Amino acid sequence: MSEDNFAHPEAKVCEFIQDSSKWNVSKLRQFVNNHHVTQKIKGITIPIHESGDSFCWGLNSSGSFTTKSTIWAAHDIQAHNFSLWLYKWIWNIDTLPKIKVFF
Repeated sequence: MSEDNFAHPEAKVCEFIQDSSKWNVSKLRQFVNNHHVTQKIKGITIPIHESGDSFCWGLNSSGSFTTKSTIWAAHDIQAHNFSLWLYKWIWNIDTLPKIKVFF
């Protein structure tokens, strides 16, 4: 996403959250110039209770970093297409792991 979609790229997320833990949609629309992005942001649930920041790998549903998800990203394959990978059979071969990796 480029900075062109935002009227004020230095804005912080907390500036768009109301005291009621709801998105301030009118303010969000003033700063984000892309309707699709605004809709995505509105779909993010704001936690009721405060929680600390944490690291999260966005390319894996568990939030954990994996080499598998990195390889898929490198090949520009979306998460919903993981099960469509044609070479999944390789991992079922009865051979040494290094041979599987070689394949």
